[in-house]
Amino acid sequence: MEELGNHANQPLRLASKEVSLEKVLDLTNKKVKNFLQISNTSKLTSYPYELTQQIGDFAKKYGFDGIKAPSAVNKPGVNLIIFKKEALK
Repeated sequence: MEELGNHANQPLRLASKEVSLEKVLDLTNKKVKNFLQISNTSKLTSYPYELTQQIGDFAKKYGFDGIKAPSAVNKPGVNLIIFKKEALK
């Protein structure tokens, strides 16, 4: 599902897709955040670009199929970043 929120008068789109993932790096999990030494993933957009790239590189290196992360736009929302298009059904 695409993220919904206030995007400066841009049209909102809603899409859904079934996915099959075996291993997801869950940045909404406190233990995972502590292990990665990320104090507050709800403000991940304020981190340097390099850090977010390092998190993605870490996930790929250790065989994760994707990343689950808090939405920066929609506070209770969650984003799912999928690395392998084969996971989409």
